[in-house]
Amino acid sequence: MPGNLPKEQCKVAIVDEDGVLQVFSIKKDEIVLHFKTLPGPPISSLKYVNGSGLNQGKIFVASKNEVRGYSQRGKLFLTFDSGLTEPISTMFVMDNDLFLCGKHIYTHYRDCREVGSYLCGDKIVDVVAFYSTKVFYCVFPTYNSTLRAAGHQTIGDSSSFSSIFFNRGLWVHTAMYHVPL
Repeated sequence: MPGNLPKEQCKVAIVDEDGVLQVFSIKKDEIVLHFKTLPGPPISSLKYVNGSGLNQGKIFVASKNEVRGYSQRGKLFLTFDSGLTEPISTMFVMDNDLFLCGKHIYTHYRDCREVGSYLCGDKIVDVVAFYSTKVFYCVFPTYNSTLRAAGHQTIGDSSSFSSIFFNRGLWVHTAMYHVPL
């Protein structure tokens, strides 16, 4: 996580199978622990929101069907039970919007209320969302090299590409790059 000031050190957020979130930095060859959460259910997804918006500088973790949000200082500000039948495998956070995916389910929430969902026939790999001319789009690739695009509450298009590279949550296509923390 980048520092807020020019000379401020970058922080690193890591999670483990014991459900522990740790945020630390390295100062003069020593590890400085900023905060560490108590053990809980295994964490399946970690997202750091950088940039502008309401959730600037926030850390989100997903375990089972629950999403928790933490400030950079370790204060819990959000606990949200999605009610999904599948465990959350990946997520994306943008302003008030939360995009959650299980193995086959994509669900969009705004202000912790469900806006839309989609049941996918193939396994979902990852999810990313972006604004284009004041309209947001959500794109998620699947294991059979299909790229699905969702607009507001609808799945608009799906295309197959042989050039999509999948490796541990990294996917690259044209000008979109998304690397989970």
